[in-house]
Amino acid sequence: MRLNLFIRRPILATVVSLIIMLCGVVAVFNLPVSQFPNISPPSIAISAAYPGANAETGAKVVAAQIENQMNGVSNLMYMATSTSSTGSISITLTYNVGTDLNYAINEVLNRLQAAMPLLPSVVQRMGVTARKSSPDMLLTVAYYSDPYINPLWVSNYLSRTVENDLLLLPTVGNVAVFGTGTYAMRIWLDPNKMQKLQVSVDDLQNVINDQNEEYIVGRTNAVPGSKEEMLTLNVHGQPMYDSADQFANIIIRNDKNETIRVKDIARVELGASTYSTIGQINFRDDKNKFKHYPCSIMQVFLTPGANQLEAKQEILNKLEEDSKRFPYGLHYRITIDNSRFVEASVHNVVETLEIAFVLVGLVIFLFLQNWRASLIAICSIPVSIVGTMACLYVFGFSLNTLSLFALILAIGIVVDDSIVIVENIERLRETHPELKLRQVIEMTMQEVFGAIVAIVLVLSVVFIPVMALQGLSGIMYRQFAVTIACAVVLSGISALTFTPAISHLILRKTVEKPKFLAWFDLFFEKLTALYVRMATYLVKRKKMAILLWAVVVISMVAMFKSISMGFVPNEDQGLLFATINLPSASGLAETKAKVDTIVEKLTKNSAIDSVVSVSGYDFLDSGNQKTYAASFFIVLKDWDLRTKPGSSADDVIKQINMMGAGISGAVVRAFNQPPMRGLSTTGGVEFYVEDRVVGDPHKLQEICEQLMKRFKTHKEVALSFQTLDTNVAEISILPDIDRAKMYGVDLNGLYNAIQTIYSNNNVNYAYIMQDLVWVIMQADYRFRATIANLDNVFVHSSNGTMVPINSLVNVTNGRDAQVIQRFNDYIASKIVVNPAPGYSAGDVMNVIQQEIATLPKGYDYDWYGTSYMQRQSQSTSGVAFIFSIIMIYLVLAALYEMWSLPFVVLLGIPCALFGSAVILLLSGKTNDLYFQISLIALMGLSAKNIILLVEFALQHFKAGHSAEDSAIYSLRLRFRPIVMTSVTFIFGTLPLVFASGAGANAQHSVGLGIIGGILGSVFIGTLLTPTFFAMVMKRRKN
Repeated sequence: MRLNLFIRRPILATVVSLIIMLCGVVAVFNLPVSQFPNISPPSIAISAAYPGANAETGAKVVAAQIENQMNGVSNLMYMATSTSSTGSISITLTYNVGTDLNYAINEVLNRLQAAMPLLPSVVQRMGVTARKSSPDMLLTVAYYSDPYINPLWVSNYLSRTVENDLLLLPTVGNVAVFGTGTYAMRIWLDPNKMQKLQVSVDDLQNVINDQNEEYIVGRTNAVPGSKEEMLTLNVHGQPMYDSADQFANIIIRNDKNETIRVKDIARVELGASTYSTIGQINFRDDKNKFKHYPCSIMQVFLTPGANQLEAKQEILNKLEEDSKRFPYGLHYRITIDNSRFVEASVHNVVETLEIAFVLVGLVIFLFLQNWRASLIAICSIPVSIVGTMACLYVFGFSLNTLSLFALILAIGIVVDDSIVIVENIERLRETHPELKLRQVIEMTMQEVFGAIVAIVLVLSVVFIPVMALQGLSGIMYRQFAVTIACAVVLSGISALTFTPAISHLILRKTVEKPKFLAWFDLFFEKLTALYVRMATYLVKRKKMAILLWAVVVISMVAMFKSISMGFVPNEDQGLLFATINLPSASGLAETKAKVDTIVEKLTKNSAIDSVVSVSGYDFLDSGNQKTYAASFFIVLKDWDLRTKPGSSADDVIKQINMMGAGISGAVVRAFNQPPMRGLSTTGGVEFYVEDRVVGDPHKLQEICEQLMKRFKTHKEVALSFQTLDTNVAEISILPDIDRAKMYGVDLNGLYNAIQTIYSNNNVNYAYIMQDLVWVIMQADYRFRATIANLDNVFVHSSNGTMVPINSLVNVTNGRDAQVIQRFNDYIASKIVVNPAPGYSAGDVMNVIQQEIATLPKGYDYDWYGTSYMQRQSQSTSGVAFIFSIIMIYLVLAALYEMWSLPFVVLLGIPCALFGSAVILLLSGKTNDLYFQISLIALMGLSAKNIILLVEFALQHFKAGHSAEDSAIYSLRLRFRPIVMTSVTFIFGTLPLVFASGAGANAQHSVGLGIIGGILGSVFIGTLLTPTFFAMVMKRRKN
């Protein structure tokens, strides 16, 4: 295709550009919107229950058996287990990003079937479930009543109605309701009456199972083969009981014409399956005063890849629709809205995009000083940027902060090609006034065609290795890389088609340069002359140039080694988490009183909008129920309403942490929401210490405490704590087998009686609210308040007499863990370490690795959550840099048909990295994932400037001039457009550096890296390039 085709056919060029833009406009309305790409690792949650078992028994007897079967499942990243003294067992299988959960769940279910025969019969009867789990929580909704409605009824009403409706939405992956518990038919036993009437736990359990059963009879019908027509009727048996009265009237036995029923020995009511948590919402009303209500809490999780903003609107519409059917007095309030931060972040980045567009336009006009020429360059921006939207849609990407950052950078990149063409046209018109405009444009296209193709190829191929990276960092790199690469390719197409065509139409009339900008041209002439003199000096003293380059490289390496490594910068997301832990002997009522004290203090903070508290719930310890713990979910006001000093998320965290000092025996911890949801529970460094041999929780806790003491000696560490606590008071009841056999007491009956007194005995089911709920037997509270009540509990002996349990058991006091965690099939303790001010997570991870080496044999560690991803990304980033440089070299070697000339371009890349390192060091930021992404983009951008110099120097060299003269000629000729495109790019990126509000820290990381690198490339790389060109081409023939 001839280069002047589109000059002769401008309508064709315009149509091509319009088609590109039209495709982009259509894609914009169909692109999903999110904060990040789909980076949350998929997971499967396995749940089981072992009523009456303590945490250690649940871990050994249930969790270990299931874990053994799960070892070796495909694409498993890690496996975390939590068992509690309430008998609950939770196993979370976390998979590598991109794993197909539909396949994974089938594999898990098959392996689970192999584990079932190894589990206790009561666990099998209670059921073991495996469900696909979504870690991406979008909304938390609190339901409260005014006037009062029983929160237990509200919780079950929500599960039966609102939860089902939300699960039908395609964007909703999971819904969890908690805070008050689910319905259960509670049979509260009175051991005194049971002893008086000679009724044992086994007797009661047997009659309930016998009389509360759904009996199926069948149908009446004609005799088979009979011609006689007969009426067909369904024959119903006894249905399953559905009221407390029915259970209270169950007959235990008839004794001497006296009927003994359940109500004679127990109190029966429709109650809750658990009474271990209390939810409460505290929020500001229209008059800015706080109100407090008991509440049920509903968390809504997204399906992977769902459009967060659209999903939120769908959910709100469904909630509004369901609320019209709520009973009088029931209300709901959105307490946590993670889309709020997404929406604010995207809005801020879009504003930055608009500012960048304006700044780029002003800079272009400043350099070209011709509004017609400036218009041509500016027109190339929407073609490339809007067209890139279509590419994102084709690749299945979302519109997120990463892709928007890439578009901001792309504004400065895509305009470069047009600037090069327009600037060259203006220069040739001045030097060749005798030529017609078409001839000038054709000459320009011949001169810059090779450079533009080289720039497009280099800026595109630099990202190819990045696209092949796996894991979380690979996904984030890929979104950024594909966005810029697509914008660059479209920019090249636009520059070679649309720009020459529109130049031929718009530049027919010459425009005089504004006189008020004459000073700028004079200044630039002097700057160019200065740079040419400096470059000439170095060309003649090549050893000095090499020494300067070596100093730059050594300084760059030293600075990067001294800069702290990070993963993703923490952001003020408008949401905080906090926990309070009291001494382990504290009851739920005492915990609730402390929670009320903290809530009262929190409501006095003008930056806080609402607080949801859940007493008895510890979200730091996998959401386990503890009577001595509570969790707070604190929502701050919008960012524009928090302008006063002390109202930022970090400031509020400090204030909350100080509250613990005023509460005796309490430990209060507050955390910012992790920057990436679904990876961790806190913003600190998380890892597990594992006991891989003995499996002794007490010894493990001791070793972890020693490890944390060593952490305190490091200035990088501010705070560390572990989740394992084996100091919780515990009573051990062990049977005296000799005495039990002497009295003829069955051990199963003995254990069953003890469990029923002090724990839940799930007998069978009741039919409540169109669902089956557990029928639970347990001693009434006053009969299980102390261990002495065992005197009143009896079991049957083999001869029918009643034997007191107290005479058959040995009771001892001790201490053990209320919750035991396992990681990758080993008993483990999770340790969270928070960095000290001025230090990053990377610094803390280095400290941890240093101290971990002192662990005794048989103990090891594994990273978890964000820390795991950070360690993984550090290895992949280095690979990406190396392969990107190789790709640049190969492409340039192919274009220049020389193996040595590409080194001229590659030698300029360290200069750009040097500039980035300097600005990062001065700003005090960390070398995080966003900064690393900007560095990969920077390699292509720094190569772009040098390619322009090399391309024109090569043309001049082939015309018969010396290598040194050609290098200096190229610098004199191309210095202005290089500085022009670089300044344009810097001004396009400048809004990122000065961003504020939601997502500002991420914008700062990207902006600082790019600006520092461009400055280093222009002021150092450009200066050294002529010397390197002269050295490489010295022995070559023209």
